[in-house]
Parts: sequence; structure tokens; C-alpha cells
Amino acid sequence: MPPERLAILRRGNDVGFLARKLFPGGTDATAGMSPRSMDAVVRTQELLAAGVRVIYEAAFVYKEILVMADILVHDGNDWMMYEVKSGLRVSPTNISDAALQFAVVRGAGIDVKKMHIVHIDGYYKRRGDINLQQFFKIVDITEEAFALEAQLMRSAEEQKLVLGLPQAPEVKIGARCYSPYECDFRGQCWKNVGEKSPFQLGGISRAEQGRLFEAGFSDFRNLPAFEIAELPKMTTLQVKTAVADKVHMDKESLRSYIEKLGKELIFVDIECFQPAIPKYEGTSPFQQMPFSFSAHKLKENGELEHYVFIAEPGADPRKEFIVEYLRATEGSCKILAYDVSAENLILKLLRKHFPEHAAEIDQRHERMADLMKPFSEGWYHTPQMMGSISLKYVLPALVPDLDYNKIAIRNGSHAMTVYEGLEKETDIFARAEKMDALREYSTLDTLGMVRIYEVLRMAAYL
Repeated sequence: MPPERLAILRRGNDVGFLARKLFPGGTDATAGMSPRSMDAVVRTQELLAAGVRVIYEAAFVYKEILVMADILVHDGNDWMMYEVKSGLRVSPTNISDAALQFAVVRGAGIDVKKMHIVHIDGYYKRRGDINLQQFFKIVDITEEAFALEAQLMRSAEEQKLVLGLPQAPEVKIGARCYSPYECDFRGQCWKNVGEKSPFQLGGISRAEQGRLFEAGFSDFRNLPAFEIAELPKMTTLQVKTAVADKVHMDKESLRSYIEKLGKELIFVDIECFQPAIPKYEGTSPFQQMPFSFSAHKLKENGELEHYVFIAEPGADPRKEFIVEYLRATEGSCKILAYDVSAENLILKLLRKHFPEHAAEIDQRHERMADLMKPFSEGWYHTPQMMGSISLKYVLPALVPDLDYNKIAIRNGSHAMTVYEGLEKETDIFARAEKMDALREYSTLDTLGMVRIYEVLRMAAYL
């Protein structure tokens, strides 16, 4: 499973377990069983027969549909259901998912009177122990669930008919393949879609990609001029560089950009984790917590100095982080980040938390420059960038010998997951190995930035 999806799954589990404390003393119907086990259905019926009032992961089957209710509660008069979500708001998809569970449990014979969604309150700030009543918001969606009940059951019956067909139906691919989630069977249905299909165009919606594809443009290089004219700037560059199969470059703008940076530079990249459940005093759900940075200093004579910092897992990393970051970025030269807005947001949060360092942080902020600017402004674009200005596209396009796929940690989401897991890692050798992997990943980010800068500088003056 990709690290991003694994992180989302773990976050959901953590929030789900915490939400159980809103209704303590319950019994988990799936304890000791494999996920989605039909044995949980039998176990649930046993718990109901025994008069258990609070059941976690209560499992029911109705019309061959298996659901597991996060929390099923009998308050002495009526049954109520609570579906737990680890997001900050209730989406239409959340309501649809919960409404299907509501319909199945009612169909299985439990006269549920109320259906709720439990989600995180984004305005919560931790003060001491987690206050469950403040951390969670409980939204009554009973009215919506009743309104959707018949429709969802009809849809389920239609889907079962499709599953019973001798072969998969012929359905056109399109934006539906990504909504509300990416389909697990996309690889099968899309195996004949070319590398230059409209679905590879960056900067436009899935719906717009689908419209172009369904209009007969299987290769975006064949788009007519009137269609290209309607595309965003970066998407237009993607098409034009792919058609010409060469780099687009604005040398004058590049030279001006390079000259304003000066001869000595510090390249920095910050890594954060965003715990759904706030770990530290005064923090909020999903607040960015910087735990690592890498800094490459390019001297005027061409020499490189490197410093990488990773906070000790477990404790609040911010104090140690800001002290080390300020030390590594001392001086007056420009500090380059890739997408400087993200770095500045982190520094702004740290400035608020550590007012004693405000002057130093302000000085770093004034020295900041954005290495993404030549790409976001369209001064440099290659066919290999595929319309994206993300570092994960720009780096392999400009510096193909630096490859994230060759190292253990390949992206920021993976780094975040690894770091958070270190708090519970008891194997000292595994811990050391993961810390080394984090250092390697963080180092590659800023080394890659140095190499990108060198490519731009060379292109500007050739």
C-alpha cells in the first residue's frame, strides 16, 4: 500500500479509537478477527442478545451488503449510530457512506432512530489532556440518511447485477474514474490510454480532461488551436513543449532572476508532520509541526556545505528545530526554498510560538527567494515536466541522475509517516536505519535544488 494511503488509514484508526471514549465501556465485535470477517456478524448478534449497550465495529449483512458501524449505542430507549471520520468537515461522500450503513443496519432488523457523523473540530486547541467533547463535533444526519435510504439500496442492487455479469460492461473512462475516489480497477480500463492522453494534462480538472478525451482527442498534441487557447498557462506550455519536443525558455527573465539572487546562496527544505490528534500543548488538529530540515550552502567559490537536522522523535520538535534552523541560515545571503509560501507559513507559525526569536525569523523571511518562480512564471519548461511545477516532476526532468525511486523514502508523506512511527519504535537498529533514511531523503531535496539552480544558471548564460 502506498505510504500516503497507509498514513490516511492509520490516522483514521487513531481517530476512531479515540472517538470510542465518547461512549466508553463498549465491546469491539471484531476483536481478534480479520478485517471485514463475517464472523463479526455472528459476534454482533451474540452481543445484542447479551444486552450489550455499546458495540464498536458492529457488523451487519442485509441483501448481501456487509457494513461495520463504528459505534452502535443503545441509550436506554433507542438505538443510535455514530460514523467516525478523521476530517474537519462532513462531505457529501461522508453522508452517503453513513446513510448506506444506516440503511443496511435498519434492514438487518435494528430499528436505529438516529444517525450521526463524528468528525474533528478544526478550531480545537489542546490544553492539557484531550477534551473529547471539544475535540469532536457530532452532526446529526438522520434526516439525510432517511432521504437517501431507498436510493442507496436501489443503487446497491444495480451494482450487484453488474457484478453478476459474465464480463465487465463497456463503460467509457473519464472523470468518473477518479470520483469520489480513484478506482482500483483504473489500471485495467486504462491500459490502452496513451502517455499523451488529455488525462495527462496538468492544471485542468478531471472533468475537463474527460471532455477533451470524449471529444476524440486521444493525444493532447493534436488539440486544435482554439482548445489550446482556452487552457491555463502551464497546461499550454505542456502542450507546446510536447509538440515541439524541446525546452521552452525565456533567457532574459532567467538571467534577471539569477543575477538578483547573488553569488552565495542557502538552499533549504523543511519537513513537517501533521497529527490529526494534537500531541503538544496549544496545538490544533493537523497543525504543521516541523521536525526536520536540510540546508545546502553554495559558496561564491562553488563549494557546498551541508547540514541536516532531525528532531528527536516523541518530544515537541519546534524549540530544537527553530534554534538549529536559525543557526544553519545565519548570514545575509539569499535563502532559496522550493515553493517559498510553504516555508514562510511554517516560519510564521514558529514566530508566533517563539516571540523571543521574532527578529531573527523576520530576517530570514526577508532573505527568502523562491526557486519555483522560474517554473511557475513559465520561464523554463521541458516536455518531461508534463505541465507540473512540483519538485517531484521538475527534478527528474532537469536532473535525471537524482532519483527518489532509488532511496527508501520517496516523498514527504512517506517521510512524515516514518517519523511519526519512530516514537513507538523500540528496535534501536530499525530506528537508526529509519533516521538515516530520513536524512537521505531530506538531503536529496536540497541537493536537487542546488542542481536545478545550476541547470537554470547554465541555460540562462549559454
